[in-house]
This record gives sequence, C-alpha cells and structure tokens, in this order.
Amino acid sequence: ILDCLLDIDGVVEALCNEVRRQARQVAKGASHAQVARDRKKLKTLKKGLDRLLDFIEAGQDSPDIQARIAKRQAEIAEVEQRLKAVQDLAPSAELPTPEQVREKLAEWVSIVEASGEDLLPWLRVLMPRIEVYPVKIKGAAKLALEARFDLKLLHLLPSEWATFLRHHGVPPKAAPQADPVVKKMAMIVTDLPRYVRIAPEAKRLRDRGLTLKAIAHKLGSQKNIVWEALKLMDQQNGEELEILEVTKLRDRRRGNHPSRQPKTEKAIPGTGGLTERVVQTVKDLHEQGLSPHAIAVRVGCRVNTVRRALTYFRRPRRTGATFKNARPVKKSPAKSKRPRRGMGNAN
Repeated sequence: ILDCLLDIDGVVEALCNEVRRQARQVAKGASHAQVARDRKKLKTLKKGLDRLLDFIEAGQDSPDIQARIAKRQAEIAEVEQRLKAVQDLAPSAELPTPEQVREKLAEWVSIVEASGEDLLPWLRVLMPRIEVYPVKIKGAAKLALEARFDLKLLHLLPSEWATFLRHHGVPPKAAPQADPVVKKMAMIVTDLPRYVRIAPEAKRLRDRGLTLKAIAHKLGSQKNIVWEALKLMDQQNGEELEILEVTKLRDRRRGNHPSRQPKTEKAIPGTGGLTERVVQTVKDLHEQGLSPHAIAVRVGCRVNTVRRALTYFRRPRRTGATFKNARPVKKSPAKSKRPRRGMGNAN
C-alpha cells in the first residue's frame, strides 16, 4: 500500500504547495482570528471538564458522566493539536521540501515491514472504513472477498504537517479530478489457490515463448498447477484476472440445506415412541450386566423407558406368519421315498 503512495501523481508537489500557502497565511495574520476562536473554545472545554470532575469527586459518578468526560477530553486534544500545528507553521518553522516529504513516506515502508501486528491500530487510522464484498474471479470455482477502502495520505504525515491538506482543492481552470491525497484501494483478502495467484505471471511468461516446463521451473510450481493457471487465463479478456460482482449468494444456513436436514427416526409401533437405536442401545448395555437404573443413568432417560425397551426385545416373536392375522402355514409330512420297480435287490 505504501509503495503505491509514492507513485500517486502530484502528491508530493501538492503537499509542498499547500504548506507554503499555509505558512504565508500565518505570516500575513490571516489565521489569527481562527487561533483566537480555538483558544476561547479550549478555555470553555477545560472549564466544562473541571465541572464534570467535580461531580465525580462529590460521589455522583455515572456512565453518562464518564462518556461526557471522554468526549470533552477528545475535543480538547483536537483543539490543542490544531493550535500546535498552526504554531509549527509559523514563519520561523522550516518548510519541508519535496525530497523531505518523499523520504518521510519512504520511511513508512520499512516501518510497516518491521512492525507486524503492532501496526494494526495505525492501519485503522489510515483506513477508517473498510467495506468487504463477495466477488468471483472469472473462471475460478470458489468465491473470494474483496476489501475496498480509501487510503488517506494525510494520516501518514507528521502532526505538524497535518494542516497542509485541510484546504487542498482542485486548481482553477482545471477539470474535476479525484483528490490526489486519497487513494481508492481494492484488494482480495481471501487466501486464493496457488494456480489463481500465479495465473497472470504464467501468462506473461508463456507470451514470451517459454514452455510449460520452463514456466513451472521459473515459478517454482508443478506443471499441472501451471497448466491450470494458463487454462484460467485463457478465460480472461486481458492480461489480468477479471473480478466479477456477486449479487446473490447461495443460502448456506443449516436448516435450508437439503443434505443437512435433521434426520427423524421412525418410532416402533406399540412402544410409546421408542426407536430402533434406543432399543439397541438398551439391549447392548443390558447384555453387559447393567441394571435398568444404571442403563437409565448411562443413556440419560427414565427408568420406565428402559423397561419398555427391555420388554420390547424380550417379547416372543412369531416365526410362522408373515402378517399379523395370517393363517399358520401347514406343512405336509415328509414322504418316504420308495425304490422304483426293477431297481430293488435281485436277491
């Protein structure tokens, strides 16, 4: 992100021009009225803060008073910073040159690389609002998340340079353009598969005439991954991956997925709601020698439920009939086999 800041057209020149304009205003006394108003406001805010602190000393502390104190302290800090910035821009202050501004921004690159997670609070200041949208990379199977935010260069500068850009605007007789100190950024925050990450570079190497094996060796990947990357780039219209907007997402809630519906077990008729799973569990524990009370504790049910399950699998089972009211099947007596004529003993 910070490398991109150094490439924004007109940023350094705009900063230097603005600081010189602010310094000239201070020298001419154009900002004396604003300084007087800020000092008066600071005095009023401090008096209000003292009154709130008196309430706390009197034992009337409450969350509302604490919130008002925090708000007053924030307003006091803002006014004091504004007064300090104006004082630093006095004619005696040394004005930064374009080289100094560029060096200051370049220092941030090394700071970011060395800070790691300690930089997260600063990133929240640089990007006060981050919006995340689901997007689809053309040709890829899975969706990705894209973060969009405005990166404000003003917050990267020291506090004494904060008023440079407060009144910065478009030069007269110029076409309307975006503020050069605010960079609109968009980046994929999802961990993409490797074939998606190397796809643009693989296409550029192929356009230079490299073979599949040479591309895989140069990118440090396997040939099948490079082949998938090139296949993905063949579906794009340009040199980069196409990111498509996603307007409708598939409902992934548990209750709406057909394969994730809760399974309902059928109750055995005449058992008062017992299922085969419950009966089998009670049977297994009974065969281990557990009493009905112990089984009820183990399974987490009533003793009466255990007894009904025991009664069910101990019941006598009819083996001769298929249906409940079917007649018993009569089996004919086995016929004794007689020897055929002429096949008996000749003697």
